[in-house]
This record gives sequence, C-alpha cells and structure tokens, in this order.
Amino acid sequence: YFDAFSRNASLVDLEKTWRSYAERFPALSENEVKKGVLTYEKSPSYLRFHQAPRLLSALLPSCAWIIILRDPVDRAYSAFAHHIRHGRFGVVGDRVHTVDQRGCPDKRLKVWRLTTTTYEAACMKNVRVLRGASDPSKFDVYVRYDTVA
Repeated sequence: YFDAFSRNASLVDLEKTWRSYAERFPALSENEVKKGVLTYEKSPSYLRFHQAPRLLSALLPSCAWIIILRDPVDRAYSAFAHHIRHGRFGVVGDRVHTVDQRGCPDKRLKVWRLTTTTYEAACMKNVRVLRGASDPSKFDVYVRYDTVA
C-alpha cells in the first residue's frame, strides 16, 4: 500500500485512500481489544520506500514497528522463488522478465523490461512462464539483466 505513493506524498494523499487499506485487516471486537489481540501487517518491501515509515507513523502514531533484516541475496532469491510460484516471471529468448498475465489481448502476456532509465511494458507472444521450483541460473540471468538492484 505505502509503496504506491510518490516520494513527496503528503497526508492529504494518504487521507484519500487509507480506509480501503484499513479494510484489509480483520475488525477486532471490543472483547478482543480488551484481551490484547493485535493485528499485524507484514511487507518485505515497504522499507525500500522512504515515505512508507513517515506515512504509516502519521496514520497510526501508536503503531509499533518490528523490522527483521536478512541476507539481501537470500531475500532476493526468496522473492524470486515466490514470484515464480505465482507465475510472475517468464522467459523471452534467453532473458528472464517480470510478466503480468492480465491486460493483454489474444493470450499475450505483458512483459516488463528494464531500459536504461525505466521499466517498460509490452504485450508479447511466445513467453514461457516459469513455474514450479525456481532455478538459480534463471535468477542469475534476471538479476544481471532486468533488475535495478
């Protein structure tokens, strides 16, 4: 949620959409609140966006933060494996790209490719979606050519 805001996002921007964000969490009964039941949000990517802590703190000033850090290579490979399980990577030629299986006609896939300045999307045919166990060699190709890491 917080990663969708621009770097200079304001509380006004947050005010427009925070209710839809809050509705994602289960409502706690008065009894649960008295018992100390808590609701958690976990996201492995929010800390990449410097506006997220500022916006979350403004929205929920009493919110407690728990930050768990791990080896960045292990984290990147874990994310890669997660996205393969969900069909979010595909091979075009010898390159691995992020794919979106929605938004293109005629069974084409939206393929995101890194250019020198940004990511660009194009609807393409003949994309082999990676599925099943993640392949370390495919991860290496992806990291070398199509990430900004």
